[in-house]
Amino acid sequence: MLFRSPVGWAEVPIHEINSYISNTINTQTEPDQLFELYSVPAFPTRLPELIKGGEIGSTKQSVQNGDVLICKINPRINRVWSVGKIDANPQIASSEWIVVRSPHLSSSYLRRFFSSPSFRELLCHGVTGVGGSLTRAQPKRVREFKIPLAPAPEQRRIASKLDTTLASVDACRQRLEGVATLIKRFRQAVLEAATSGELTREWREEQGFDSNIFHSKKIGDLVNEPLRNGKSVRDGNGDLVLRLSCLRAGSVDWRESKAGDWTDIAVERYLVQKGDFLVARGNGSKDLVGRGCLVSEEPPRMAFPDTMIRIRPDTSKIDPRYLAIAWDCQCTRDQLERGARTSAGIWKVAQGDLENIQIFLPVCFEEQHEIVRRARQLFSLADQLEAKLTAARQVVERLTPALLAKAFRGELVPQDPSDEPASVLLERIRAARQAEAAASKPSRRGRPKAAATSAPGVADAAPAPPDLLTNLLRECGALSSKALLAASELEPVRFAAQLELEQEAGRIRRIWEDGEALWEAVG
Repeated sequence: MLFRSPVGWAEVPIHEINSYISNTINTQTEPDQLFELYSVPAFPTRLPELIKGGEIGSTKQSVQNGDVLICKINPRINRVWSVGKIDANPQIASSEWIVVRSPHLSSSYLRRFFSSPSFRELLCHGVTGVGGSLTRAQPKRVREFKIPLAPAPEQRRIASKLDTTLASVDACRQRLEGVATLIKRFRQAVLEAATSGELTREWREEQGFDSNIFHSKKIGDLVNEPLRNGKSVRDGNGDLVLRLSCLRAGSVDWRESKAGDWTDIAVERYLVQKGDFLVARGNGSKDLVGRGCLVSEEPPRMAFPDTMIRIRPDTSKIDPRYLAIAWDCQCTRDQLERGARTSAGIWKVAQGDLENIQIFLPVCFEEQHEIVRRARQLFSLADQLEAKLTAARQVVERLTPALLAKAFRGELVPQDPSDEPASVLLERIRAARQAEAAASKPSRRGRPKAAATSAPGVADAAPAPPDLLTNLLRECGALSSKALLAASELEPVRFAAQLELEQEAGRIRRIWEDGEALWEAVG
């Protein structure tokens, strides 16, 4: 890290200020004791789990108030946690946290720095693992990372200023989320008004219509040809065929296509034309299955795949633009979800489901056109608001990293020349650690002679927890031997011994997936 220290600051490796000594706890020995568990899954709530020891399946680390936890798993996700004040229960953390303990420093200052873009960039550099959630930061490397250390009083001023400023940023972010919700409700209100007649009530009065004349019609009664599933074709050099990803919000993205092999297939039956309405047959999410898009302009020569159903409206009965409006309203959505069926985790709708969808439309064809015109004007307003909202969100998202960067350059709060320099603080930390080490070292007088040992190797290292690999597999799911070795941080010889030990104990087992050997936790 390139860092130019402000006056009175210092730059120091993490290990020089970290006094944490690993202390594992087997909670199974206290099955009825409640523990505060700082686990990775609990991090989004910012509240530790309150759980009995007998319900915890693996050994954990002992932590205490003021400890700062840096998540090793997939460090691109910014997960840094401060251990809070103890209530009445012991505090523990999973092995997927790197623990930093420094009573002489502000834990809030450390937490904020470990969340900063500069540290996050360091943490993500040189990770091990095959990618995604299997990547891990290496504690041996992390301990060498340097941190900018301000004088103790300035640390507290920086932490306090960041707490108040970032709280305001979070409040602004929440208000923007509230605006997004309002825009979404506005769009839905427009759709409901359009299909209930309320949107054109004044127009009907001006035209001299006596009442709101809407009727319910099935989709199957509003088409000029039967609904059709698309065709699945191999990649080739023939006509283009759309991908399911082409269905975007309100439009079709023609770039999402591929060249297909249409040998011996009548491609004309599957070509898309202006006015067609394309519906997604399946999706892993129930609230997305059946989403539809209108082909509102003359398309290029393009076929549609078997992941879609084509509705070709009869334009003498319904304006295709009105169909697109009616399709997005909540009453249509409810019918789609009632008809959807799931198989192997995929929700699907069939032609018969779509044919029986009931939509409300005005008897007067001219009113359909008026509804489309008015709805488009209102949606255009919503689009403008969303564009401004997106710009505001981008500004807000840049604020937090900018504030953190400014804070650790020494530019966020005024400096006080009377503050004790960080170099003096560091000397005090080093002296305290030397004193602790001297106090814990037994006197040479009466010390038993050390037994002869073999050459440095496996025997020299501290024994690993008996369920180390089991723990990792429970946290991450099934892993290959290579990925498990990287996650365990053991030397290869020790890893092989640990693997054999836990396999013989019945804690882990080998499985095969798609021809690849993996390890998984048992139970």
